[in-house]
Amino acid sequence: MGGEIYEEFHDGGRSTWGHVLVYEPGRRVVFDWHPSREPETAGEVEVRFEPIGGGTRLVLTHTHWERFGKRARTARRAYGLGWRYVLDVWTGRRTATVRLLDAISAVQRVFRR
Repeated sequence: MGGEIYEEFHDGGRSTWGHVLVYEPGRRVVFDWHPSREPETAGEVEVRFEPIGGGTRLVLTHTHWERFGKRARTARRAYGLGWRYVLDVWTGRRTATVRLLDAISAVQRVFRR
């Protein structure tokens, strides 16, 4: 708990994206989430791991959109696509080329609305 979630740049610099709020190994992790934004605009993300059959279901819940301000609705749509993309990458359903094209298309669709 309290661990930092960050992006690390090629030059060694870092940008803090959030902090771990709850950590229950094998069950769930909860963190605040504010990449490239001020901490007071942070949403909260919970990732749960639930046994199902012979495998595991991952359930991701992102809340506190109201903290995002005027662009909350647009951000929520973009994150809906973004989290789906990230989870597909983690499960190996995408290739690098397709991932990049999917991400570009998804962002363009959201911000055209």
